[in-house]
Amino acid sequence: LSGAAMAQDTAVSFNVGATSDYSFRGLTQTAKDPAVFGGVDVSSGIFYAGAWASNVDWGIETDVYAGVKPTLGPVTFDLGVIYY
Repeated sequence: LSGAAMAQDTAVSFNVGATSDYSFRGLTQTAKDPAVFGGVDVSSGIFYAGAWASNVDWGIETDVYAGVKPTLGPVTFDLGVIYY
């Protein structure tokens, strides 16, 4: 694809938030203190990737992920990986 065609098909979104306690699987990650978090997602065609970060009790947690969402008839698959 040309750069112009790829640019038209590419979407970027951002998110930011705050919580009174960052809890994962029932365990506090911030010693019951507030957390601020944010992320960015990029998608182009059937491909996507993103990153997310939050303060935690031991520093900064950073998660990265990527995947592909092919469609076969009426079914859409989501094949992805995540590192956190």
